[in-house]
Amino acid sequence: MAGVLTTTQKQLAIRLHAHGLSLVEIARQIGCTPPMVGLMVREKRFLSGVEDSWAPRAGRLSIDERERILIGVRAKESFRAIASAL
Repeated sequence: MAGVLTTTQKQLAIRLHAHGLSLVEIARQIGCTPPMVGLMVREKRFLSGVEDSWAPRAGRLSIDERERILIGVRAKESFRAIASAL
């Protein structure tokens, strides 16, 4: 199903917008277009998505950990600070 976002991706878009990321940056992270992100975060439309069956394998980063890294890098935190926060 190309072009269909999961509920997790849409929730991530809203959280990233709250952290001040641009629509283009958010779209790049979740894999859609900036106008679609705008509809979700500004107009609160299309907020439900398909069921998310993805789960990281053992030893891999979760969505929350990936989000924390993205926000830390954008805030120009050191890698050491980001790692200790994880």
